[in-house]
Amino acid sequence: MCSGIDKIIEQQTILRGMATLCHSLGILAIGEGVENLEEATMLFELGLDGATGPGIRQHDKPIS
Repeated sequence: MCSGIDKIIEQQTILRGMATLCHSLGILAIGEGVENLEEATMLFELGLDGATGPGIRQHDKPIS
């Protein structure tokens, strides 16, 4: 679901809502299938708490 998230507005809306739902239930929202740092940065901007996938290394973090 996260692949291409930095380009697809509909997916961004869905993931923002899912992050809000997760947080209201007291659980973390983690994006899977992230292919690059740009996608990970977008997920953090949408409110997700973490990201995993083939393009993410353990030390990659968006700069705030």
